[in-house]
Amino acid sequence: MLATGQSEVQTRAIAEYYEMVAAASGDPKAAANWVMGDLSGALNAVGKDFLPDGSLFAVAPSGSGFQVSLYGLAGILLAAREGLEVNLLGLSFGIDAVRPAVKLPALGRLGMARL
Repeated sequence: MLATGQSEVQTRAIAEYYEMVAAASGDPKAAANWVMGDLSGALNAVGKDFLPDGSLFAVAPSGSGFQVSLYGLAGILLAAREGLEVNLLGLSFGIDAVRPAVKLPALGRLGMARL
């Protein structure tokens, strides 16, 4: 099954990359966790501020709020799941009130553990 927004070519490339990482590390489980967790998250974050078809308004990725984006250069997202995020030139700053935390570029989410 393809992940949302992934083409068959992208999915095949990720599978081939996983095979290389698993072979090189000798630990298939750790390789799977890294590829599906950290790497997948990083790949999804790249370009997440660009809305489809150049739209200015859209539903938040979680479906629990809305976002406004000026062609990925600047934007604001307000949603129950993501909290408040301000995006500027690819950098995301934010506040999560449900699970108290701040979101900072390069550091990520700092606060209470995800529940």
